[in-house]
Amino acid sequence: MQHWLNIEILAVEARVSLGDVPRSDFEIIKSKASFNVSRVLEIESTVKHDIIAFLTNVAEHVGESSRFIHQGLTSSDILDTALSLQMRDAGNILLSDLGNLLDVLKLRALEHKYTLQIGRTHGIHAEPITFGLKIAFFYEEMKRNRVRLQRAVEGICVGKLSGAVGTFEHLLPKVEEYVCKALGLLPESVSTQIISRDRHAEYLTTLAIIASSLERFSVECRHLQRTELREVEEFFSEGQKGSSAMPHKRNPITFERISGLARIIRSNAQAGLENIVLWHERDISHSSVERIILPDSTIGLCYCFRALTESVRSLIVYPDAMIQNFSKSFGLVSSQTVLLALIEKGLTREVAYRLVQGAAMQSWKTNVHLKDVLIADSNITRYLSDEELNSIFSKGKPAANRVKNEIKELVSKRVNLGNRPPGLGVIIVGENPASQAYVRNKVRSCAEVGFKSLLIELPVHVPESMLLEHIYGLNLDNTIDGILVQQPLPTHINEFNITMAILPEKDVDGFHPVNVGKLSLGRLNDTHVSCTPLGIIELLSHYSIDISGKHAVIVGRSNIVGKPLASLLLQKKPFLNATVTMCHSNTKDISYFTKQADILIAAIGIPYFIKMPMIKRGSVIVDVGINRVDDALSNTGFKLVGDVDFGEVSREAFAITPVPGGVGLMTIAMLLRNTFNAYIKKL
Repeated sequence: MQHWLNIEILAVEARVSLGDVPRSDFEIIKSKASFNVSRVLEIESTVKHDIIAFLTNVAEHVGESSRFIHQGLTSSDILDTALSLQMRDAGNILLSDLGNLLDVLKLRALEHKYTLQIGRTHGIHAEPITFGLKIAFFYEEMKRNRVRLQRAVEGICVGKLSGAVGTFEHLLPKVEEYVCKALGLLPESVSTQIISRDRHAEYLTTLAIIASSLERFSVECRHLQRTELREVEEFFSEGQKGSSAMPHKRNPITFERISGLARIIRSNAQAGLENIVLWHERDISHSSVERIILPDSTIGLCYCFRALTESVRSLIVYPDAMIQNFSKSFGLVSSQTVLLALIEKGLTREVAYRLVQGAAMQSWKTNVHLKDVLIADSNITRYLSDEELNSIFSKGKPAANRVKNEIKELVSKRVNLGNRPPGLGVIIVGENPASQAYVRNKVRSCAEVGFKSLLIELPVHVPESMLLEHIYGLNLDNTIDGILVQQPLPTHINEFNITMAILPEKDVDGFHPVNVGKLSLGRLNDTHVSCTPLGIIELLSHYSIDISGKHAVIVGRSNIVGKPLASLLLQKKPFLNATVTMCHSNTKDISYFTKQADILIAAIGIPYFIKMPMIKRGSVIVDVGINRVDDALSNTGFKLVGDVDFGEVSREAFAITPVPGGVGLMTIAMLLRNTFNAYIKKL
């Protein structure tokens, strides 16, 4: 009613400037005009008309000057203009609430940018996504909804003071212009006795679209909270109860409530559409409907915004469950990658599809990992080698690519500012095929991220003194930030002397005693950590596998992997804090220890050493080993395998890294990161 009174007073004020109302009467109206809700309702019970009852009560307060109030106006001039003000103000509150939801969605999307999750179509595993991407889908949808709501609020920001049937018969258009400007509205371009209800319908249908978006995300969370998935969970507060009969219940009641309210808001939109159709210049069949649907839809959506904002903020996410569910389809999610790889080899799409589908159906029926089915299928291995298939099913590639892309972007920014690129010096002694392959990969990776690489190739019989001279030269080269001497070295060269010769700040392999000592002391920000242990931690982090408080068992005690990894896992840092047991080839009853592992790292250098009976069901297996074993079916006569019997162990493990395509890729990625960190410290 206050809006009604303000509109009436502004209309009188406009007519004062036109000379239609004495200023003295206007001052009386302005000072005395008031209303009493109870009195208005009392009058309305007799006259059966809300605006007449209101005007009668105002006149009781004003006296004779009230004759100038409402002159030339009709009830809808007041009602519809006031309703526009209410809808505008309510719409702005909704826009503010929507903005708060967007802020929370953005934070959670970034938080889970790399939280691996299986994408599902028709409810069936499809291909990998991240939970952050799922939230980002909704974030972008809500940005579009913000534009829709802004447009709908703008569309309702019109006023109407054109009198009965909208002809300005008894009032000049200047009065409407004056009042609307004062209220922050636009005059309705052409009106009948009312503001056209297509504007209100647009507002209501926009609320319905937004409510449907909120329900879509709520339903998604409800599905993901189902017991058999349990990837997310609505926050369940201390003392909350889920069922009068079943004490164990933790139900997604807020998400369900949003689903229910969305149905009401959508049904109200239907009524809003029917309100567009009125008789001639007006009837009031819309009026009673609007008194329900406009406040109900607006208040309902306001509640949904605030409830969902808090639910998203407090949403409990279970990355471990996402990984576990991801593994339930036995590698089938990589079927399209295999299909495309076969097409690249020259097969038609039809033939390639038939081969992959046949293998996939066998995997479905037998619960055998798709990679194992493919490797055993000569029709597949005729075109794809074991190494190519391992690469397709690699768990390390996405994590390594993420690190490399981040470094590439940082390097590009530095170089664009006029700085030199980071530099890595690599020395290889001899012609060991495996070492040469590793070095080629490292040099290629340097080029991919924008590093300068300097490769020094020395003959196998090079004197140790000459190798040391090359190292000293790289130590003095200001364009070289990291130095790597590929191991193993020939037996006549003392590896410790070589390690000691490299400046600690350029020892990006993390082998120098100074760097090893700093790692033991927990000075991680002031040292280079050995690349393979660092890569293992990064890989676990990428897949959101929590380490803190877990029992990690390391099989292998080398200076390159086992010992530095133990030091790293023991660090009192947020993502570390593991309880560590270290085993080796002489550990008695090694299975006793490996069966206790939540996280088992195999780095012993013995093919297939870890068998299924040696692990705890649901544990995480990290295979560091790279071993050559004879393979008559391979073109090279051998194949690369890990220290873990992948085919057996993958059936019981929560997650497992393949060989190749697992830790090895992360080792190179961490070498690049260490080199970049050394580069930054020198700038």
